[in-house]
Amino acid sequence: MVPFLALVACAALFVWLTGRALPNVVASHFGAAGLANGFMPRDAYVVVMLAIVALFLFLTVKRCRYFG
Repeated sequence: MVPFLALVACAALFVWLTGRALPNVVASHFGAAGLANGFMPRDAYVVVMLAIVALFLFLTVKRCRYFG
């Protein structure tokens, strides 16, 4: 479990550190042709990505406790 927690911590740190290098507005949705058609502020993107990392951690811990 410790290597997994270290991996999640690295993922969160990666999102936090690289998020500062993004432009103020980032593409958040892409159409079928691969062109960006949805945008969001950089800070919102970083928050969403950190929330996804936290959700992944939460679901994995819950699964480990449920299945033993």
